[in-house]
Amino acid sequence: MKALVFKAPGEMALETVATPQPAAGEILVRVRAAGICGSDLYGFRVGAPGRIPPMIMGHECAGDVASIGPGVSGWALGDRVTVQPLIFCGVCPFCREGRVNLCDRKRMYGVRDVNGAMAEYIAVAAPQLYRLPESMRYEHGAMVEPLAVAYMAARAAGPVEKRRAAIVGAGPIGLLLLQVLRFQGAGAVLVADINSDRLELARRFGAAAVCNSAAEDAVAFIRDRTNGEGADVTFEAVGLSATVQLALATTRKGGRCVWIGNAAPTVEMSMKEVVLRELEIRGTYAYTHQVFGEALDFIARHPVQLDALITRVAPLEEGAAAFRELIENTGDRIKTILTM
Repeated sequence: MKALVFKAPGEMALETVATPQPAAGEILVRVRAAGICGSDLYGFRVGAPGRIPPMIMGHECAGDVASIGPGVSGWALGDRVTVQPLIFCGVCPFCREGRVNLCDRKRMYGVRDVNGAMAEYIAVAAPQLYRLPESMRYEHGAMVEPLAVAYMAARAAGPVEKRRAAIVGAGPIGLLLLQVLRFQGAGAVLVADINSDRLELARRFGAAAVCNSAAEDAVAFIRDRTNGEGADVTFEAVGLSATVQLALATTRKGGRCVWIGNAAPTVEMSMKEVVLRELEIRGTYAYTHQVFGEALDFIARHPVQLDALITRVAPLEEGAAAFRELIENTGDRIKTILTM
């Protein structure tokens, strides 16, 4: 089969590799669409520990059932599927609680040294598959994974109906989160970013107001639009000291700040501000198996604007060029989908 192989930091190559065969309990998926995630780009730049070459990246995907391994029932050849890529043991305390994203032995397709979906085929454990509605395009099926990240963050905020929210970071996750919050009945949702094109998308998706934090005081902007109090809940979707500080500064007293981004391994923040204003900080990582299914159902039931986020669809053969393009010019590219 053809596969986009990560060879070394900054180096991708389209190669012919052995087609995986489904073992007991596995299904071979003919990949039709695979998204390039920001974490893939980071791994492409630096390699380990996030991506260990040589390997095949890709954890956002959709396709068809091509072959069924021994011991698998309930599936037929040609079934349309998307893959929940977080592999969990099922027996550790966290898995028994349903918090499989915190599994002691978790792995993920397309991450570290586990081959992923930027190839014509991928063999996955049958329980990782979800059926795609017949009306859902494969490109949209590949967007279920990032939507699940956003959906998980919205759950971490608690009930959002009629609450004022602020999102710091209008990347793919921030823009998907904005739509989730709007469909869940949140009150005014404010969005801050440094990219004017992405802020215009946020406005199109229903943001009450947007702020270019590179050009104006985002703290004053958000406070002015929340009666000087700050948002009831804020979402940090970048993961840098400056954006963490902005999110905390714009959270009202006693409010909750949900952290999604993890661009930097450590950040600086004011402990005094957190203590004196009794702020809640809630981290959120990936999604649970249940939340992934809920995210798929959410897309099927709501008119989530996915096409506006997919700024390039390219064949697998152009994958290496697509990675380089995203590294060199991330500003006007939001989500690139590779098709097979």
